[in-house]
Amino acid sequence: MPIPFHDNEDIDELGAAAFLHVEAPSQNNAQRYGALLFLNARGEPLEFAYNRVELIGNALWRPADRAVAAVRRLAATLFQAVTLTPTLLLCRADTVPPYLFGPEGQIELQFPVGRVATAAEAVGYSPREAQVSLETADRDGELIQTHVFWTPEAPVDRAADLFTRISRRGLVLEPFERAGKGLREVYGDPLGTAP
Repeated sequence: MPIPFHDNEDIDELGAAAFLHVEAPSQNNAQRYGALLFLNARGEPLEFAYNRVELIGNALWRPADRAVAAVRRLAATLFQAVTLTPTLLLCRADTVPPYLFGPEGQIELQFPVGRVATAAEAVGYSPREAQVSLETADRDGELIQTHVFWTPEAPVDRAADLFTRISRRGLVLEPFERAGKGLREVYGDPLGTAP
């Protein structure tokens, strides 16, 4: 007879956190590589999608517009490729501008989007974003001050519960490294070694 048990962490009801990771081989390169990694509240991978985009002629773009267009197009292709709908989406604030997502942005999503930056990183933010500061573990397990800029607002209800659980487990920054490793597994060079 099987042993009766109950999983004390009913994490399925919290849904998944999605991590949008974007890289460029070099600043002047027209290519952008991206991955969308879905994790549950334990940090277990649920889905992984990846793609790359290349924009036409550098001379035809204003530099700021080119970078935003590449990230927007890459995000749109990744959103179309996945089968899961996340409870929340996290992305790095140094690669995703504050006006890309949200009600007044270029892409509107039906769940909270958080742009993540460490306190040491200088990033732009919008006064419309709700800023939350917390301590979370880096790749070496050291606690560091981290900021999350939420749009359209900070998560509530199950999204807040999911974010609390992943932040307690040190899963605010680390999944971006995991997504970068996944990109290198797929594309190898020209991405080279992880930063």
